[in-house]
Amino acid sequence: EASARAIDDWLDAEGGRSIVRISAGTWTTHFLAANFSRLWSPDDTFRIAFKATEAKLDIAHRDVEIGVRNAAPQNPNLAARRSSEVAQAPFCARAASREARDQWVAISSEDIATRSARWLATQPGVSVAAWANTPRTLHDLIRSGVGKGVMPCFAGDRDPLLERAGDIIPDLREPQWLVMHNDDRHRADVRTVIERIVELLGTHAPLLRGER
Repeated sequence: EASARAIDDWLDAEGGRSIVRISAGTWTTHFLAANFSRLWSPDDTFRIAFKATEAKLDIAHRDVEIGVRNAAPQNPNLAARRSSEVAQAPFCARAASREARDQWVAISSEDIATRSARWLATQPGVSVAAWANTPRTLHDLIRSGVGKGVMPCFAGDRDPLLERAGDIIPDLREPQWLVMHNDDRHRADVRTVIERIVELLGTHAPLLRGER
C-alpha cells in the first residue's frame, strides 16, 4: 500500500506520466545525458530521472528502476542484460606540460569507490599532483593540465581537450550490465527505456571499447 501511494503521488505530480529512474556512475550518466534524445521524446508517456552516483542503489527495494552496473546482480529478485564492454586508459590535457604528463591526479583514499580509483592506488611509484573526491573534479583537474588520470575511453576520447597518455589498461576492461527488478522490467515504460539504452550503447560499442 505504501509503494502504491508513492506511485500515485508521482502520477499526480507529473500529470499522469510515470517516472523511470536510472542509476549510473558519473561517466555513464554524463554519456546518457549527452544522448538524451535517444532515450526520450516529448511524445513519451513517461519521464526520466537520473541518479548519478558511484554507490550501488538498492534496485531490489526500488530505489531506482534501472541500474547500469559493471557486474551481474546476485539477488534473485533482479534481472540483468549484458551490454558492451568498457575500456579505460590514462588521459591528459593536450596542452599539458612535460612535467604534468609524469604526474597523476587521483581520487582521494577516503573517497575511492570505483575499480579505476582502486587500481591507481595500488600502482607502485605513482606521483600524485592533486587529489579529487569525485570523478567530475578529477576530470576538471585533468583538463586543466594538472596531471594525467584514469578515465573511461568513451569519456576521454570524446573530450576534444584531452588525449590518451598511455595504453588501454587491461585490468580495467569490464562489461556493462543493465540491472532491473524482475517485476519492474515488465512495465512498458521501463522496458522501452531499457531497449533504448541497449540500442544506444550498441551503436557506440567501438567508442566504449576504446576502438577510436
